[in-house]
Amino acid sequence: MAALKRSRAQAWPEERGDREHGLYSLHRMFDIVGTHLTHRDVRVLSFLFVDVIDDYERGMIRSGRDFLLALERQGRCDETNFRQVLQLLRIITRHDLLPYVTLKRRRAVCPDLVDKYLEETSIRYVTPRAHSDAEHGLGHPHKSGWGHD
Repeated sequence: MAALKRSRAQAWPEERGDREHGLYSLHRMFDIVGTHLTHRDVRVLSFLFVDVIDDYERGMIRSGRDFLLALERQGRCDETNFRQVLQLLRIITRHDLLPYVTLKRRRAVCPDLVDKYLEETSIRYVTPRAHSDAEHGLGHPHKSGWGHD
């Protein structure tokens, strides 16, 4: 049974082609969303689906990922229909997980080139000016060294 469990680092077989297109597989999305569901969330979701998911299936649910896989096996969710998952997340007020119910990979945020330029130039021009002001005595007097008592 332990050999059947899949770690997060292992890829699902259907992911090979999806990575090239910037997509997650359905099961990877289940991993991402399911890991953020608390034990209480899973209990509430299982209770809401007491008539839909049979007793054996409900007994196998140990995590959010297991619940989402059970939804898939019951035909309530697939690659083209996340409506049920989105509705359930809204019911249990887990609005923070709604953006993750997608097959599109999130892109890394690129730094703004203008901000980067401004940071680089402001450091270059401010540092020498502050250094030259201290040489001409315009900065704060030093408490030790020059003998100004």
